[in-house]
Amino acid sequence: MQEKKHPSWRQITIGTLAGINLMMLALIAGKESIAIEESVPSLAKTPEHTAERVEYGMEWVKTTTVPAHDPPAMSKGAGHWVVEQYREMEYHYDMNGRLLFKRPTNQSSYMRYFKPQ
Repeated sequence: MQEKKHPSWRQITIGTLAGINLMMLALIAGKESIAIEESVPSLAKTPEHTAERVEYGMEWVKTTTVPAHDPPAMSKGAGHWVVEQYREMEYHYDMNGRLLFKRPTNQSSYMRYFKPQ
C-alpha cells in the first residue's frame, strides 16, 4: 500500500497566501465593477399627525383600602392594606414640546403596603 504524502508547511503557506490574494483581487474587481447608488428615494409616507417625541410615564389611577386578615398583618397590630393602581401612559409631544395627546397602554402596576392605625 502506498503512503500518502502530506503537504509541507511551505506549500500550505504559499497556498493560503495565494488564496487570500485571489480573494482580495476579487473584492477590488467587484467594488469597481458594481455601481452602488448613493441615495435611494423613500417610498414610505409619514402620517400628517406624527408627533416629534413620544414618552412613557406612569399615572395614578386609584387607591383601594383592604382590611388586613392575614396572620403577618395581624401580628403587626391593627391596620389595613393600601393598594395603589398605576397605568402606563403614552404621551405625544410636537416639535415645541406641547402635549398633542396621551393614550393608555396595556401596562398596569400595583403597589401594596401595610398602613398601621
